[in-house]
Amino acid sequence: MRKRPKIEVIDRELFQKIHHASLKILKETGVKFHHQGVLDLFKKHGCKVDNEIVFITPDTIEAAIESTPKLFKWYPRTQSSPIMVGSDENRVLVQPNVGPVWIEDFDRGRRRATLEDCANIQKIIQGSDVVPLAGGIPVEPFDIEPSHRHLHVLYETLKHTDKPVVCWTAQRGQAKEMLDMIEIAVGGKDELFNKTYAAVSVDPITPLSWSEDSLDNIIEYTRRKQAVFLPPCVMPGLN
Repeated sequence: MRKRPKIEVIDRELFQKIHHASLKILKETGVKFHHQGVLDLFKKHGCKVDNEIVFITPDTIEAAIESTPKLFKWYPRTQSSPIMVGSDENRVLVQPNVGPVWIEDFDRGRRRATLEDCANIQKIIQGSDVVPLAGGIPVEPFDIEPSHRHLHVLYETLKHTDKPVVCWTAQRGQAKEMLDMIEIAVGGKDELFNKTYAAVSVDPITPLSWSEDSLDNIIEYTRRKQAVFLPPCVMPGLN
């Protein structure tokens, strides 16, 4: 029998306490958004904006939560066997890791990773019964220029796997390029717009501050009806 990892981090009572404390912070302290288009969007929805700080009311938050689907199907590029996200609250969808600089093997020891290493890891992911998602940046391929590294890594994912794809926060314009690639792989613009084939994890700079690049990623993925995850992985000092 195939085993799926399950976990419950906190109980419902503590979850509600955290939620209500978060609503208070969002209303009274606010969040800094380094993106004029996002500031304009919050103003349009009735939020108070002071320079780059947005104060978000509980009613606005609850309305946004209510508009979010409780379940959605996450498709692989082959359109077969989609994953139903949200169908089991305790189910953990394991994804490939993101961003390691080094790789180590028995033959060559610890070293800088290459694109070949990325491809080999995606092949392992494809054969795994535990990891249902593909993509990410399992290692940074230092033999590829940073300006187009995202395209090569994604190509290896699409080439060697047929699982739903996890993307990553990219610089301005790169999110569009990656979604353009996925659009080609799944059969065109309408197909990508009508089904979820990709998701991206987007992190804040600090718990109450969001960068322009991160917000550009959120806008691009939502514009093309793809999933966005907001993990609390703050990124101060990252370069």
